[in-house]
Amino acid sequence: MIKAVNPPLLTLPAELLHCILSYLSPESLAAISGTCHRLRGQAENDLLWRTFVQDNVPSILLESPLPCRSFKELYIAHYPHWFLLKHKVWFSDGGAGGMLIVARYDPHQECIEAYRLVAERRNATTKRWEHNPNVIVCTYELHLQLHFDEQVLKLDPVPVHTGLSKRFSSEIPLPTIDGTIYSTFFLAQHIPRALWSPEMQVWPPYIIPALQRTRNEDGNDFRSHIPKNPSEASDQTFRIRRWMEFGHLEQPSSRRMGESVTTFGTLVPESWTPTEQKPWQGIWVGDYSGHGCEFLLLHQPDTVKDGGDGQKLIYQGRLEAIKLTGDPHVPRGQYSWIAEDIGSGGFLRIAEEEIFRGARVVKSEGHLAGEGFVDSKPLSFFLVKNHMQA
Repeated sequence: MIKAVNPPLLTLPAELLHCILSYLSPESLAAISGTCHRLRGQAENDLLWRTFVQDNVPSILLESPLPCRSFKELYIAHYPHWFLLKHKVWFSDGGAGGMLIVARYDPHQECIEAYRLVAERRNATTKRWEHNPNVIVCTYELHLQLHFDEQVLKLDPVPVHTGLSKRFSSEIPLPTIDGTIYSTFFLAQHIPRALWSPEMQVWPPYIIPALQRTRNEDGNDFRSHIPKNPSEASDQTFRIRRWMEFGHLEQPSSRRMGESVTTFGTLVPESWTPTEQKPWQGIWVGDYSGHGCEFLLLHQPDTVKDGGDGQKLIYQGRLEAIKLTGDPHVPRGQYSWIAEDIGSGGFLRIAEEEIFRGARVVKSEGHLAGEGFVDSKPLSFFLVKNHMQA
């Protein structure tokens, strides 16, 4: 007679087993729950599932999964869309301007929503630069806010019994605007890194650091590029399809017009998070005169080296400003300006004029183009950097 022996994993105390399962992903935890009665009981522990949900909404402390019965049910209700909240900041390829949106979770409506982030100049003043009176320096107060009048997306809970393939391949209807503008949300396929090439139209563009990219040019309106399973789906890009539809009560049929697909991508945190050695990294707002305020990614791509005495050098390497939103002259996804070396190689002087007193002035190049991004060319100018003001 052969005596059954429990696997070593099942002989562990419940506390240790809980600790081990806490290192698993939600997909792995769901899979292990189907192996045996004891592991199922451990995998159903709602403390584990609360962690999965809370990790995606760090700005809100969720005390309860209501209106769901458990955090596991809440997690399933928004699977596979939690990545929208995890990355939070998204930028699009729509038109020359594009848009920057912020995703958030509304626990009262139990939905994932996103709104456009807009910047406004207030109390603008102008002053001539003492160093060069032909240059006018404009200063202003910046006001940032979410544009609540236009909801970019709203995702309600997915029915619990919705199959896996449908969760990934379906286009989800979004709220209509004025009864005529319709839109849907759908996932995008990521392109394997081995297939990335300069000839391929992708989003985010190659000049923006990204772990995943997807196509943003397709003759079939991306209907053949919708993922069917988790292995094909990108968790760092998505798409919104939008069109206008007109009909009459007497004539139920309607016409679908002006259909367009906008692709969104997110940023690698290391590319825009400031550090002691890279203090200027971040998402900044630039004043582009008649075009208004535009959002820029300020990125320091070079590895910061030791100064030789154990101190890190901050005035070192390249500093580049990439447009996250743009205008008809220099669109989103293009360089706005570049300082090739903010260290000794590009250093010009320390400013003595009152408006920039004590700031470092380094050589830089700005991007100049005609309307429609024609005749694009660099324009040399001086960039004033002040660590204390940054």
